[in-house]
Amino acid sequence: MRNVKDVDYDIRVRRRADDEELRKIETNDPTFTTMTIDYYGEDDWEELGTAIGRNTHLEEVILNSGMRYIPAIYFREFTRGLAFNRSIRTFCITSYENSPRFPEAWEHLTRFFIDNEALESLELNLRWSVGGYDELVTALQSFASLKEFKLSIDEPRNDDARVDNVIHALIGHHTGLRKLTIAGFQLVGRGCAALCAALATSSLSELHLQFDALNFNGPGAFFGHINDTGAREFANGLARNTALKVLEINSARNICEITWQSIFTAFSTCRIESLILHSSELNDATMQPLTHALRRNTTLKNLSLRDNWRVTDTGWASLLTALRRPNSVLEKLDMSDNCIGDIGINALTNALLDNSILKELSVDEAETDGNHYVTSTGWMNFSSVLRNPTSALEVLNVWSGSINDEVMHSFADALANNNKLRELNVGKEYTDITPDGYAAMTNLLCNKSSILNTFNSNHTLEMRSHESDEHESDRFNDKRLWPNDISSLLKINRENSVSQAARLKIINTHFSGSEIIMHPFMEMNLSVRPYAIAWMAKDERVYELLRAMPSLLEQFEDDVIRSK
Repeated sequence: MRNVKDVDYDIRVRRRADDEELRKIETNDPTFTTMTIDYYGEDDWEELGTAIGRNTHLEEVILNSGMRYIPAIYFREFTRGLAFNRSIRTFCITSYENSPRFPEAWEHLTRFFIDNEALESLELNLRWSVGGYDELVTALQSFASLKEFKLSIDEPRNDDARVDNVIHALIGHHTGLRKLTIAGFQLVGRGCAALCAALATSSLSELHLQFDALNFNGPGAFFGHINDTGAREFANGLARNTALKVLEINSARNICEITWQSIFTAFSTCRIESLILHSSELNDATMQPLTHALRRNTTLKNLSLRDNWRVTDTGWASLLTALRRPNSVLEKLDMSDNCIGDIGINALTNALLDNSILKELSVDEAETDGNHYVTSTGWMNFSSVLRNPTSALEVLNVWSGSINDEVMHSFADALANNNKLRELNVGKEYTDITPDGYAAMTNLLCNKSSILNTFNSNHTLEMRSHESDEHESDRFNDKRLWPNDISSLLKINRENSVSQAARLKIINTHFSGSEIIMHPFMEMNLSVRPYAIAWMAKDERVYELLRAMPSLLEQFEDDVIRSK
């Protein structure tokens, strides 16, 4: 347990960091362009706002969730100074629930929005159970420079009409708005009509409709919804759209199968390149119109269908037939957190054997009561895709409790002649891999039986584990995820070119330690040997070893004499 002294030390360290940031802002340090504000002492808010208002180099300011514990009166003093800033391009407020109680704070923010012509991106993640909608509507209607806008509402029962007004207020920005994200809301009525009209006339390139929102004050999430009427209006707007490239519909649980068919019909004729449909309770019946849409669409490169567990193997088998069409351009497919079994995996295998376009695939199977639907046999059959010389796969995520030694051996054998796959990501914490399975991967990365086999080993593959996702900085923390021998080989692959990785593995395997194997050089053709030595002698250790090997040098002299 941490004692009071430890906590006090952390506060003092954080305060010194804050003071350093404040100094950089006050001196207008040109290298300090991004600031995240967590907690400042109550007496510092006015000083901080004034310093930001005078700064000409800040481009991004994020008011983080910790600031919600500051009395709103200090936020008002902060925004008074902030209003004079003219350089900030991105402004974000995360979970500050008290500010709407003080209209003066919104008045200062509105002035900041109007006068700061540099402002392009505005993100508001707020709990507004006490109001604030009217103030935001007024603010949005007062300027029209936004290129990106995100509104996430954390409120159990938000007012449909008020949220509609917020969405409708964005009409003035639609000519320049490129990315729109709205989360935790009810998309009905006036707001839905405004959004659909914007789809038909605007240059919006990204639209993210997230009908869930993080609950900042407790576990779980609040869910908004879009009903069938709103969804049909949305489909009409989508059918007339020519600019949208990215569409996300997340947690749309209240749309019936017929309405999904309308959306997918509209999708088949537009130019969307990325379609994200997460947690929307799609089922086998909805897979049919989606399959037809994929067969007609010629622009979709990314399809993500995470957490749609109502889809069975029958639905997946239907959808995956679209990958076999000659004009498919799909490069990324995410089927994670779904109930996929061996039948679905076999359908995926057959589809990819006829596909040379897909580059990234994620199959992170859902687990129900400890049961894993894909067996080790299913994954071993899938390894035929990795053996396929026409496969384009570069990233493969197969997070499953059925990954065992047999699967690892099958994958290792399949990847022996595969230099296209760059990442193989396995859910290590859920697997039954033993040292025998790890040995297969070690041998794939560095076959020690001969110099030639080491040279022909896999020097492109990288691996990570599902458990590193929470900390992206640990994405390639190999030492934490894999045995030491695999970790060192993965690091060599990641940090070097293919030729350099091969050279380092040969040096470490065959030319280090107490027994140095030199006879391969003696057996080489005279015309080849100098190039091989020059290639190896780039490393200082090998150069010193060669100088200490008179038998090899004598062999060189004999060869030269015989050649004369």
